[in-house]
Parts: sequence; structure tokens; C-alpha cells
Amino acid sequence: MDHISLDKEHGALTNRILNMIAYLGADKIPTNTLLNLEETLERVVELNNNDWGSEAASVVDHAIIAWNYAAKYVNLIKCFSSLSSYVIQQLIDLQRFSEANSFGTSALQLLRLHLTPDDKNLFGVEYHLSEVHFEQAKYDQCLDDFKHLLNRSKYIFGDLHKQVGI
Repeated sequence: MDHISLDKEHGALTNRILNMIAYLGADKIPTNTLLNLEETLERVVELNNNDWGSEAASVVDHAIIAWNYAAKYVNLIKCFSSLSSYVIQQLIDLQRFSEANSFGTSALQLLRLHLTPDDKNLFGVEYHLSEVHFEQAKYDQCLDDFKHLLNRSKYIFGDLHKQVGI
């Protein structure tokens, strides 16, 4: 975390985003967990599983705000790229499919501009968008998504796909 804080261009901004998440979710999430966004969103899953759906939805909404703010800065896009995939998954779990589709489509366009084609976070967003298309009964789009993902998985993982029979 120190290396991010010391970054002259975006360190203060990153700290502000993390502080915002900490402030908005502080009553249910331990402070040390808030330092890792992936752990924070895993906590959202736990909240949701404990019938604390409104709290989970609130944390996801605040994560969307944090992503939208970070998305204005290339360095933060790279630092927070895994957040977009988790947000989409949480929106799916909360059955907010239209919002998941809108957020995911926007995030995907942005990530494609700033990440390399073999980035696993980019793959994760594409995968979760295919889930959204399935839930929305957009089966033709879902099939196209999975064909694309199959080709990308071969590119990203190489011959590993042969070991699992794909």
C-alpha cells in the first residue's frame, strides 16, 4: 500500500478512494480488510449470504462510485482493474442484471483501452458479462461471448485448454 501512497501523481487520489470505501462500509467491514478491494468485495458476498442484502447492495453501490472515480485515471484503472469484475459479479448476485450489463460494458471498453489482451482481469469482465447475457436470456449474445472467451482462453492459457478437454 505504501508504494501506491507514495505515487506522486495518483497516491493521494487512491487514498481518498480507499478512505471513501472505508467510511461508507466501516460499520460492517474491518479496517484492515478495506485496504484490499478484493477482500472488501468478498465481504460483500458474505454480507449478502447472511441476509444483509441491503448492506451488500450499499457496499456494491459505493464500489461502483469508487470505480467510476478511479476510471478517470489510467494508473488507477490498472490498479483497480480487478474491482470491475467483482462489481459485475455482485450485481449478478443481487439480480441487478441491467445494471451489471451497463456497468460491465462500460468497464470492458475502458479496460480494453488500457490493459493488455492477455490480462486476466479483462478476461474476468468478459466472462461475467457473458453471465449477464445468459441471465437476461440474450442467448445468441451469450453464445458469441463464450466463443470469444474460448478463443481468448487459448490465447491466455496456451495449451492448458487441451489438458481440460476444451
